[in-house]
Amino acid sequence: MNKIAAILLVLIITSCHQDDRVGINSVFAKRNNLDWIGTTEISLDRVTDTLTFFGIANRPNDEVIVMKIKFNGTGSYSLTKDQGLYYSTVGGDVWTSEYRLAPNTVGEIVISKYEPTEKLIEGSFEISLKKERSNPENNIDFYNFTQGTFKGQIYN
Repeated sequence: MNKIAAILLVLIITSCHQDDRVGINSVFAKRNNLDWIGTTEISLDRVTDTLTFFGIANRPNDEVIVMKIKFNGTGSYSLTKDQGLYYSTVGGDVWTSEYRLAPNTVGEIVISKYEPTEKLIEGSFEISLKKERSNPENNIDFYNFTQGTFKGQIYN
């Protein structure tokens, strides 16, 4: 009987143990005031110091937001010109829409936490993107991502 109780206790303790990686590789934002939830893929090119952020949401179609910055640690980074992109696909390979950083606007990504040894990164973002094309055509000319937050592990 004591062996069974000990086994049950071990199972309970291990099943309740929190994995430190829970919540890693997640992104949350308001897209045109509606919740937008997904996962992250983040890479850092050590030669160019370019950090590339992918936020991926699976809705009826795959949706991806991409932001690129010249990375040098925690801080606020302005996004201009070709540093912000959003697209949707069917099956992950056929683009159905494309949005780019809206003219005369500046997006922002804030890196609030960076742990280089563990390659962990956290931050927030806001960006406004204008429609370049859509097939089938939609009536959404802009996507405004606000209150964006993310956590992720950088891979090289």
